[in-house]
Amino acid sequence: MIERLGIGDTVSILGPTTDPPAVLAAADAGILSSKNETGPLVVLEYMASALPWIASDTGEIVRAVRDADVGFVVPPRDHLALADALERLVTMPGDERRAMGERGRDLVRTTFDQPLVTRKIEQVYELVLGMRRRAQIDLPSPGDPDGLIAPRPAIR
Repeated sequence: MIERLGIGDTVSILGPTTDPPAVLAAADAGILSSKNETGPLVVLEYMASALPWIASDTGEIVRAVRDADVGFVVPPRDHLALADALERLVTMPGDERRAMGERGRDLVRTTFDQPLVTRKIEQVYELVLGMRRRAQIDLPSPGDPDGLIAPRPAIR
């Protein structure tokens, strides 16, 4: 199809690679046209590489950044929407494309950086463990202000 369309000088199919960062560094944009995804982490990789991107509206990461103006989100299985987004991306002035990519990189640094995500997960654990500890203390319940009803057993 690439030959038939005469776009071989601008489109390459690379196949497997042992150096994904080099491929991303050489790219102008990223595209993910999956019909199903849970992550998809590749969108974070595009943003960390300062690449504007197009992705199907699948997975939590795409949902989290859908309105951040760092890429284009299209409905899954909608090839016409994908083509429209691709046209918008390639006709966008280079400085706007680069600015979109930089916004994505900034978003990854401020929202998805591993130490930040790890700390947020730790905070959830601390909250849950704190609730568990409070449940183990014999505090009067709102329905029994005098503490006359036998306390419930501790959660284990």
